[in-house]
Amino acid sequence: MKKILFIILLISKTIFANTGEIHFVKGKTNLIRSNKTIKISKESVPFKLKLNDIIKTENKSFVILKFKNDRSSKILKLGSNSELKIDFEKNSIELGLNKGSTFIQFLKSKLRSNSSNSDKLFIKVKNVSMGVRGTQFFITHANDKSNDVWMCVKEGIVEVKEKNGPKSTDVTEGKGILIKKGDQITSPRPYKWISKLDWNMQTKENYEIPFHMLKYDLLDAEYD
Repeated sequence: MKKILFIILLISKTIFANTGEIHFVKGKTNLIRSNKTIKISKESVPFKLKLNDIIKTENKSFVILKFKNDRSSKILKLGSNSELKIDFEKNSIELGLNKGSTFIQFLKSKLRSNSSNSDKLFIKVKNVSMGVRGTQFFITHANDKSNDVWMCVKEGIVEVKEKNGPKSTDVTEGKGILIKKGDQITSPRPYKWISKLDWNMQTKENYEIPFHMLKYDLLDAEYD
């Protein structure tokens, strides 16, 4: 049976209320709401998001999403050929990255630096969870049939933990991991391609994922 990967961003329900929006769009992007397709254009942004919305970007397209409250702000840059679903799970919000890639920036307010756990950002990939502590990082599905997922950190720390296991790994600045088939975590490494990614969350230009570099770095590169 073919495995399907889901990357889930968990955000407190109270944080999301009336604060999520599509801030910028370039290229062809559609939003599915109550089984209806809504074309998202430059003229329609900012566009308020609702639960159960599904955002789909096409080739050479991307969108910038913003979530904000008095404790923190979160910016997501959803790449081309990606699909993001917004849904409920108990008392949290899920943003499910069904395919494609996204950059994520999590900024805590200096006035609310000691905010509660409900303001934390969590990511789940199959049987792996990631806890974010004020950071900027990147996630992408591999562009093949492997069901692999790449994640790397530019700033801060992302704690990676197996869903049913006690072991956890901190991925720190300048390092990344490969999650093979959605549940096999490799050790963090200082991949060379991390610095070559376009980390500008406000840029109005699309970005290309260097998949050829990811594979090369994993198989052949030497590390200091």
